[in-house]
Amino acid sequence: MNTRASCWLRCCLGHQGKRERERATKGPSRVPQVMSVLVAAMLHDAGHDGLNNSYHQNAATERALAFNDQSVQENYHLSTVLSRMARDPSVDIFANLAQAQAREARRLIIHMILGTDMKGHFKCVQGFKLLIGTNGKDPANWQADSSSLDQLCLNILHAADLSNSSRPFPIAHRWAEAVLEEFFVQGDREKAEGLPVSPMCSRDGTVLPASQIGFIRFVVLPYYQVLADLLPSMNEHIVPQLESNLERWKELDAETSAQAPPAAAAEEEAATKPAKADERGSSTEDLDEVGDDNHSVDSDSVLGSARGAIDRGRDAAAVCTVESGTRNHLAPPPPPPDVVWVDGQEPRAAMVGGK
Repeated sequence: MNTRASCWLRCCLGHQGKRERERATKGPSRVPQVMSVLVAAMLHDAGHDGLNNSYHQNAATERALAFNDQSVQENYHLSTVLSRMARDPSVDIFANLAQAQAREARRLIIHMILGTDMKGHFKCVQGFKLLIGTNGKDPANWQADSSSLDQLCLNILHAADLSNSSRPFPIAHRWAEAVLEEFFVQGDREKAEGLPVSPMCSRDGTVLPASQIGFIRFVVLPYYQVLADLLPSMNEHIVPQLESNLERWKELDAETSAQAPPAAAAEEEAATKPAKADERGSSTEDLDEVGDDNHSVDSDSVLGSARGAIDRGRDAAAVCTVESGTRNHLAPPPPPPDVVWVDGQEPRAAMVGGK
């Protein structure tokens, strides 16, 4: 973690924590939740190696063994940052918080980052629907229940983690290409190591427009529509952009199908549909079937057509860390306007809107 950045976070957290202590007249002061969401967004992919949880589990990597195959990457991100803060007070961003606030901030950040594991996506969506039904749209109802606030924070981070598909189409398209190339690098590695090739990681038969259609239709759009029930401003900007992008991907898909040989077109069409468990060959566990009003899909197979985005929600560049620790850069596209390059490393979204 950069020392300058950690000093800034310490100051911000400490300032807001002080304000909350001054406000509180009864009981312990509450954790600065907004700042905790921002901190979680900044930390949630720390040390990511460009591989997904399924790879680590199938390959029995050190990370998988360290975390017993449970949310391998998410636990690693948390452990990387929290253990560093424990060893080095200069990067302890909780240093200026009261002890109780520091514990609560740490608890909330852990809760949110573990919630970015896409294995729990559909259960998360269903749980949030129930909360909206219980609490309604009155902020007082949400503020009165700490567990509801925890889930609200988790869903804000999770939605931001999936937001790349809702960016203006030229930006969404660039990142989709880069992410798909990252998946192919993992697939190449899985083939070389004799492991099951994860969905969307094979260079053979994977078509970009079809993958994005499936991801938006079955994952992002239904989720954002649920969030828009509570946050209606999403219907003014984010959901319309996402729907527009879906139509653009359909247009590109039609163009690709028209140009493709019959066999390739059939494979592309199949990529937009949930695969059967016995056809995937890369999943060791099926989750419960859930769906929105129009779709009933298996949450472990539904994407197939968006494996990596489901697994991590990353809009990282095409980069994969190999066993030697070196990086294999695969000519990522020119950075979109809202992406910054740091010392020649992979691009990262400048806003919370993606990993």
